[in-house]
Amino acid sequence: MYWIKTYGAKLSDFRFHRYPTVIERARVAISDPDVVGYLLCALELPPKITGLLFCDPAQRHPEGLPIHALPVVDRSQRAGYDVFTTIDGGVFVVAHWLFENGALDRFDRVH
Repeated sequence: MYWIKTYGAKLSDFRFHRYPTVIERARVAISDPDVVGYLLCALELPPKITGLLFCDPAQRHPEGLPIHALPVVDRSQRAGYDVFTTIDGGVFVVAHWLFENGALDRFDRVH
């Protein structure tokens, strides 16, 4: 995985050339148009969920930056992934939980 940034680009121009493998797998397994993002290194702190956000279709947040989602109103499992629906109807898919990171290695080394 590597990032691409050109001279004079802003943070909003920052993008991933290739997503982490766990994100790609989650996108293939759950390609629901209601999904507003896939989370890496997710941590559930009821009533909220947090993690590194990828694949935001609205492109409101740069890829891979941490987010704190609005309060969760529903939690379910689909295709082996935890899926969270927030108070505003946004759907987040947890591609990878923080505790799955072993010794808390860098997220770009997550498979």
